[in-house]
Amino acid sequence: MKKSLFLLFFLSVCAAALFFHAAVRICSAEEQVSVTAQTLAGDPAAAAGITVTERTALRSHLLWETRFDASEPAGAATDFSFHANELAFPIQQPTPVIEFLFNLNGGIGSSGDILDDPEEMHNGFPMLPAIELAKKTEPGQTSKGSFVLSDYYEYLPYALNFFFYGDFYLEDPEQQMLEYFRIKTPKDLVVDLELTKDALGQTVNINYSSSSIEGLYTLCTSSEDGFYFTFSLSGALDFSEVPGGFGIYYLPVALDEEEQLYSLLVDQLANIYPLDPAQCQVLDLQFLENQNALCIFTLEEGRCWMNLLSLEGHQLTQRLEIEGDYQDGIGYPTRVEEGFLLVCDTHETFTLLEETAGGGLRAALCGNLLLNIPAQDGEEEQSLFLLGYDSTLGYDGERLVIATLIEPYHSAGFYLSVFDQDGLAYAGNYLHSQDAVNDFGFTTSDRCLPTEDALCISFA
Repeated sequence: MKKSLFLLFFLSVCAAALFFHAAVRICSAEEQVSVTAQTLAGDPAAAAGITVTERTALRSHLLWETRFDASEPAGAATDFSFHANELAFPIQQPTPVIEFLFNLNGGIGSSGDILDDPEEMHNGFPMLPAIELAKKTEPGQTSKGSFVLSDYYEYLPYALNFFFYGDFYLEDPEQQMLEYFRIKTPKDLVVDLELTKDALGQTVNINYSSSSIEGLYTLCTSSEDGFYFTFSLSGALDFSEVPGGFGIYYLPVALDEEEQLYSLLVDQLANIYPLDPAQCQVLDLQFLENQNALCIFTLEEGRCWMNLLSLEGHQLTQRLEIEGDYQDGIGYPTRVEEGFLLVCDTHETFTLLEETAGGGLRAALCGNLLLNIPAQDGEEEQSLFLLGYDSTLGYDGERLVIATLIEPYHSAGFYLSVFDQDGLAYAGNYLHSQDAVNDFGFTTSDRCLPTEDALCISFA
């Protein structure tokens, strides 16, 4: 009994010491938050007047807000606060989307039998040719075959995926959509299959490939009222039986205020801007709330064009050629920010399109997002892509600023880059002093880490 009491006392003392040490480290972090910058390219003076605010938190109760001029991080000032109730950070909502799933390149794997439900569309892959090949495949064997898809489907088979800002009514609009988008299966469309069965005779793997058409890829954007969408075609398809033919489609969405459920108004589905797929390929589609317009990027004779379509009357109000190599499409998801867009080709070259006071867009800046850092101190040369999916962007009419957390789940450090009319003016690696304190934490919950909305860019 005495040994048990002594052990309990010893563990209590250790826990108290550990808590005291943690408190000392945390209070030290509170009083001594500092930021230092390592110049990777250009002149830090190019970042003068750019204010960075970074928010870090511990266990959702302790919050640090550190502000500094990007050209002089040594002058950082920190506001520290304790919150008895758990901090509530904004949650990024999923993007509303409508997807037509039809794939002819890729594979399906399963521990069970993929063909248990032969009517099911697995990620948009057509099943009927696979069912025929499976009949010819013995347990434990792999078979290959080529199939003319029109022998199995008169119209392209596809599955539909919807998401808006909330829940939908239970009635399924898929059949109505299938009847609207009756796209003839090309007679010469051949798909190659490789199918594997396990020892029990279950189909556990199917690989698809096609040299003529890869799939039917949906480009979609949305407003509060519904979806705007089209298709980025990788081959010639026949839209002659689709009302209005090929183009930009609008699918309204209605909200039942009482039930708080959305319904898709498929009976009002329409082609609001017809296009000739033989003359252009749609690369991207974005809704601009400030202008109540669609920004449509198209590839025409090897050149990329921005087409601005007013949603009041569905009239084309502007066409602007975009510099860069867009033969292989958009290289990175287009960023739509307050007052500007950032579009990037497949060679890391971007164009910043600024919204003008009179309506429309202008190409304000161009640059390259790939930074090659020369080898130094025995390290190899590094290539750094300056734009991330979660990057924070800012633009003051002359300079584009991109701030990107390096490892948001492990570190408060970030890269910051500044572009002007001449290209990249400055790039720096910003180190946060709390990362040293983080070495004490054994788990993520013990670390001072960036919040969901960690970085903010403003201009003096």
